[in-house]
Amino acid sequence: MYAAQAQGVAFLLIGATFTALPLVQQVVLSGYTHGRSGATPRLPTDAFFLCK
Repeated sequence: MYAAQAQGVAFLLIGATFTALPLVQQVVLSGYTHGRSGATPRLPTDAFFLCK
């Protein structure tokens, strides 16, 4: 559910950008997620999606 909602918002933002700025040729939008790893105290950053 989270993935579908995040991707929906991403495509909404991309569509709004092309509508508001017709001269724009390309929009790149990336989504990242942080998750806990039991092996290290760091929060790893994983690419969630990339829309180009």
